[in-house]
Amino acid sequence: ELIRKLTGAHQFELPESLVAYQSQRLLESTVRDMMQRGVDPRQSGFNWEGMQDVFRARAEEDLRGSLLLERIADAEQIEPSDEEINQEIESIAAATRQTPEQVRAALTKQGGERSIADRLRHRKALDLLVENARVRDEEWREDGELRTTDATATDRTDADEATANVEPRASEAAAGGASSESPRSEDQS
Repeated sequence: ELIRKLTGAHQFELPESLVAYQSQRLLESTVRDMMQRGVDPRQSGFNWEGMQDVFRARAEEDLRGSLLLERIADAEQIEPSDEEINQEIESIAAATRQTPEQVRAALTKQGGERSIADRLRHRKALDLLVENARVRDEEWREDGELRTTDATATDRTDADEATANVEPRASEAAAGGASSESPRSEDQS
């Protein structure tokens, strides 16, 4: 939800080739998932043409989220430690029933160790946003406007003070525009 709000507040153009590439990856992932569940994608009756817009919209949101998290991580100078990377590799090894050395060797061949560092960097940037997010309880009014409840306004004082130190830097980074470079990691949503 937080990423959706962030991307909604910071719309910017994305390179068409990047969107097309990410859309294709989402399509391939969907096909793989179907096949793993024993469903033949060709025989499923799935409206693939109708899904192109859905994949495209999801690709754009994923890319914007990734680029914005990258900018926030840059602005906040967030970098995962070697220990955090090693812990992630050990976690992958345990999940795949391999030794950490086997996982590291496979990742080295695929450039995946940098991908893990980028994923951890994005996760830490997202954690920073979550820690400093201001949550407001709002109620719907008939005229379509939202109004904040009284209890929330008083409960938020400490949270507002805490976010005052982080929000300007993170917001400036996000508002400063995102580069058109390709994100270096997998989906963060």
